[in-house]
Formats: sequence, C-alpha cells, structure tokens
Amino acid sequence: GSDTTRTFINALRRQQPVEGFPGEQLPLSTFFYDCWAISDMDAMCSFTAEQEYAKATYSDYIKERDEEWMDFLKTYAGDQVISCLFEPKDTLSEYPCAVMSVPVKNMSQAERRLQSLLYTSPKEWGHRYYVLPRNTLLTQLTGITESALYTYVCFYRGHLLMAPDVVSLTAYIDAMENGEVLDDTALYEEGIGSLSPSYSFVMMVDMERMV
Repeated sequence: GSDTTRTFINALRRQQPVEGFPGEQLPLSTFFYDCWAISDMDAMCSFTAEQEYAKATYSDYIKERDEEWMDFLKTYAGDQVISCLFEPKDTLSEYPCAVMSVPVKNMSQAERRLQSLLYTSPKEWGHRYYVLPRNTLLTQLTGITESALYTYVCFYRGHLLMAPDVVSLTAYIDAMENGEVLDDTALYEEGIGSLSPSYSFVMMVDMERMV
C-alpha cells in the first residue's frame, strides 16, 4: 500500500547511493534483479521488519535467529545487496534459482563469526556451504516467501551469497566461474543505458519471463 511505499522511500533516503550496475555479478539467464543501497542497515532492517511476512507468528527461536543474523549483517555487510532470479541449466527444474549477494567487510573474520553462530558443520560441495538455522532473513531482504526458513550461504569472491537451496548457490557460482554473466550483453546494456549510474534502488525485470 501507499504506507509501505512511503516507508520504503524513507528507508532509501537514509542510504548512500550505489555507483554502477552489477552486470558482472548476474548470471546470463537472469530475468529479475534488484539492487539496494544498505549503507544504513538500521533503516533498512526497520523497513523489512514491518512487512507482513516478517510480522507473522514465528517462534521465539526464529526471532532470536533473525536478530543474530541481522546483527551479523550490520557488522560485516558492505554497502549494497543484490537479489536475482535466473533460469537453471537444468531445464526440467520447476523453479528458477534465487540468490542474494552482499559484499562483505573482512571476509575471514566474517566467516569465523558465522561459524561461531552455527550449530552444524559446513557442508563441502566444492565450495564451503553453510546451512543457517531457521530464520526469516532471506524472506525479509528478498521477498522470497517460498523458502522453508532454512537459508544456505557461502562466501565467494568477497561476497556472502544466500539462497533458499544449494542448487541456486551452485548454479550461481558455476555461472560466475564460466563468465556467463549479463555484463556486455546487448539487452542488458540497453536497459541500463538510460539510467543514472548513481542510485539507492534499481530493479530490472524481463516481463516475458515473469508471466
């Protein structure tokens, strides 16, 4: 509603603008992405905490985990968060892949802190993946409500990647490693050509693939 829009705009006004576009961080099959400035995490967290999915009745355990991971991001997150939906190479997959990427300050320290918050050992599938205890962090920051409240994360190229499943993380890293990204593609360059390179929020959608 209008109140939500106004609150979102007020949260964005508190942020330092992002410079440039994240095409090199988006898989080639991306059909939706957004990028938020989050230099003021307190303002952004106040906004996300007021959304309907964040106000649902969750246990004290989940609320405590939310507070832990929000504090983690406030300490170690950089100045922006990127979320994207993209098609997996497995065309039989029923759902698209979804990944959120946050630049990390002091990656080794951040990973040690994350390990100290976890109750299980990381899983090893080429990269070190962690399963976070149940929380609503990914839902709050991306709006992905299909998540089963478990979040899969890994550190990669100076970023913390978060996803609702390991398949998304693996597909995202595979695209990055193979240089299969949106940067320099004609449609992407045309889309950003008319936009200001300095912004607090940007969203691009391929409507043909969203319907």
